[in-house]
Amino acid sequence: MPIDIRTAATLAASAYRCPLGSSSSSPSPAAARSIFATLPSAAAAAAAALLRPTRSASIHLKPRCDFLCSLAITRTSSFVPRPPPCSSVRWTKRTPLRPTAISAARSAPWSIAARYLASAATVGPSSSTPASDPQTKNSAISSFFLDALSNMSSSSAPASSPSAAKKLKVAIIGSGNWGSAIARIAGINTERHSDVFEKDVLMYVYEEEIKGKKLTQIINEEHENPKYLPGVKLPAHVRAVPSATEAAQGAHLLVFVLPHQFIGSVCKELKGKVDPSARAISMIKGVDVRDGDIRIFADVIEEALGVDCSALSGANIANEVAQDKFSETTIGHREGERGRESAELFFRLFDTKTFKVGMIEDVAGVSLCGALKNVVAIAAGFTDGLGWGDNAKAAVMRIGLMEMKRFSEEFFKGVKPETFTETSAGIADLITTCMGGRNRKCAEAFVKTGKPFDQLEKELLNGQKLQGTETAREVHEFLKARGKVDEYPLFRAVYSIAYEGFDVQDLTSKL
Repeated sequence: MPIDIRTAATLAASAYRCPLGSSSSSPSPAAARSIFATLPSAAAAAAAALLRPTRSASIHLKPRCDFLCSLAITRTSSFVPRPPPCSSVRWTKRTPLRPTAISAARSAPWSIAARYLASAATVGPSSSTPASDPQTKNSAISSFFLDALSNMSSSSAPASSPSAAKKLKVAIIGSGNWGSAIARIAGINTERHSDVFEKDVLMYVYEEEIKGKKLTQIINEEHENPKYLPGVKLPAHVRAVPSATEAAQGAHLLVFVLPHQFIGSVCKELKGKVDPSARAISMIKGVDVRDGDIRIFADVIEEALGVDCSALSGANIANEVAQDKFSETTIGHREGERGRESAELFFRLFDTKTFKVGMIEDVAGVSLCGALKNVVAIAAGFTDGLGWGDNAKAAVMRIGLMEMKRFSEEFFKGVKPETFTETSAGIADLITTCMGGRNRKCAEAFVKTGKPFDQLEKELLNGQKLQGTETAREVHEFLKARGKVDEYPLFRAVYSIAYEGFDVQDLTSKL
């Protein structure tokens, strides 16, 4: 059942039905109701859930927040999405009160206040509070939440809030299979959240002709991309334009979803033409290796355009996403308040009932999972072409995941291990890509036909780019410059087979 601010306030006030101690600062139920009524419903509902009375000596966080997450929260604020799911927080049954929690809650954007209150706060007794006195304990807990929440309620909304500024314009830079699928989702959500976003979405399309007509003209007239996403209707307000500059002009949210081979030229075209307050997100699967150094494309975009850039990746086969088949994805965002706010806006832009978005503070980890899994998928395709069966493919996937994680942790600071094992960007995407996807498909055909990869790309991918072999080459160059090629045997094997004529039958000898 949906819950609004009034209902949240009622729940919150009911949490105070037991006496709160003798302190004159302890609020009355009426005062509690007044304070909670000024809060966004997500924060109010979180506090209401966490403050519900319990018979146990300590309040147990997870059941309380499970209660919160079971509510379909509707909002009257135009900016704030629902709180992050429980899986984004590490839970313990008994967590001591942390003195930094109030300041954390005060400084947090409203939309993640529930997460701060649930994870940074509560609820064991302080050293001065007798564990045997639940009334005193409830008073301390309640006072803590009221202090944090009242400080939040008196602060102004973030400057980037559309409620305090004009609506946000969205641009999609790319229009391939995945680009068209994500443009469809963005178009659905700009209409759904018309209080936050401008309805019209501009999509940059590399111009080409289909049966004598320009592709942009076909998309704008028929609301379908017949080359890269045939049979799927795009919202009428998703408009194709043949210029990246035209698409990005005046945009507040930039979605980069094009083959990584082209990002350099596109960024060069857009440099100096993008609003410096804009936010970007990279869905590009690859790495940039130059002069012996390696970078993720979120960093390339951020440095070239001077905008905050997050990353999105996950187990997302574009055709399935476009057909509204259930899937998950992960946004990796930057540290700090602006990084979190960017993730919240992109969450609002992409999250639907069938396309569920998670968030983690790990741009590098999410980006590298999206790039390196394509190399592993090439190896998985080799096993399919050889007919080695599921056991061999599982072994390749296990070794590949280990190398992905080790490579990322060795060469990129701040990468989180849980990105590889607990998010859709990690093992879930690896499984999907090794079972389906273009890289596996082309690698299988490479074994069965003996044709080179560049020829297979033209014959099998309908204009799309094969990314796994290119990433394998770039990773090999980077590792070779550091004398570490032999430390990554699966990456080495894929490169040797694709570029040096190594016999694919000897794949396992490389591992």
